[in-house]
Amino acid sequence: MSTETSTLDAAEGTLLRWLHEQITLSWAAGSSRQDPLAGWAHQSVYELVLAHGRWCTPAPLPAGIWPLAEQECFANAADTEAAHPGLLYTEGFAMVEGLPMALAHAWCTTADGDVVDPTWTDLPGAAYLGIPLARTGPRPTHPTYPSVLEHPASAYPLLQYGLAVDLVAARGRAPLDRTLPEPWSSR
Repeated sequence: MSTETSTLDAAEGTLLRWLHEQITLSWAAGSSRQDPLAGWAHQSVYELVLAHGRWCTPAPLPAGIWPLAEQECFANAADTEAAHPGLLYTEGFAMVEGLPMALAHAWCTTADGDVVDPTWTDLPGAAYLGIPLARTGPRPTHPTYPSVLEHPASAYPLLQYGLAVDLVAARGRAPLDRTLPEPWSSR
């Protein structure tokens, strides 16, 4: 799999439209009051993933990696990465075939940008857009908030100050268009 930008398939296009809708909704929700996040690098996790996320290619679970518990994707991906040094923990949004919305999700990514998803084995993902975090990047640590992008201790600094370029691994394909939807892009 090439790490160069290429055209979107139908599922990726659906995920990107959904992500733009979420950004627009979060903007609309905050437009009638003073924005407490003014000056932050990213106003939402959706915007953070759009800015730093990469398309990862759905693939079957490779030999030697076993399916893990459902609804435990963040811990599953972190455990799989720890057991397989060639993989990187990746967090963002993914879509299941036939579902019209994306879900917050975590998986591992190979050096070629292929998805290794130990959680969604019976219902494989159709599109994955996430941030492949370099080994020096944040990882899930707390059982109540197992997600890096949802735990206040890790999410707030990423939203406020941004994600350092050296914390994002160049795995997968960069999105074709990282433009924020209007009127958000005029902020």
